[in-house]
Amino acid sequence: MAEHKEPMDNIKDSFANFQNTYEKNKNIINGVGIGLIVLIAALTYGKLKWLPEREESAQKSMYISQFYFEQDSFRIALNGGSNMPGAMGFKKIIDNYSFTKAANVANLYAGICEMHIGEFDKAIKHLESFSPKDDIFTAQKNALLGDCYTEKGQNDKGLSFYGKAVESSTNTLITPINCIKAGMACEKFGKKEEALKYYTMIKNEYPNSDEAQQIDKYITRVEVSIKK
Repeated sequence: MAEHKEPMDNIKDSFANFQNTYEKNKNIINGVGIGLIVLIAALTYGKLKWLPEREESAQKSMYISQFYFEQDSFRIALNGGSNMPGAMGFKKIIDNYSFTKAANVANLYAGICEMHIGEFDKAIKHLESFSPKDDIFTAQKNALLGDCYTEKGQNDKGLSFYGKAVESSTNTLITPINCIKAGMACEKFGKKEEALKYYTMIKNEYPNSDEAQQIDKYITRVEVSIKK
């Protein structure tokens, strides 16, 4: 017959076992405990102090690069090189301020700059590194990738990204624009039925958009071309 133990005896036995285990492995346990404390302290410092300071510095540099971007000075916006203090360019912002929101957005700007100067492979790399935070930026990213791939002659891949741009958002301003872009690209590359699909989408789903005001002539053009 098994010996009956009182609850207090069980607690004492468990504590004794814990003590024995601790004594045998105390160096490892203490090391892990200290490591966790250091890790928590480092993460707290990074979140409350280090990252906000880096974000602030990155935003100041972003402001200057955005100024040149808006002036269509794409090489300076991308690479820096002006006499204005802090004008390091989007590429250095990405390299110097990783993990910041500014560095993420700088990937989008860098991609657009590289598109304008004809460096489409580099543009694709930066655009793919950009992490959109909403459906509008997702649609914009996909549309830009569509532009890059069609410029490179990879038409099917470009059309695929135009399609993703349309599917990414139902925003009443940006989606009709992307439908027009996708439709015109499809026409250019001989995919008339797909072009008609995008134009009809504007007519039926975005009738109040600016693009819808003249969409009938696009639809008619494609329908006539299909019948030939």
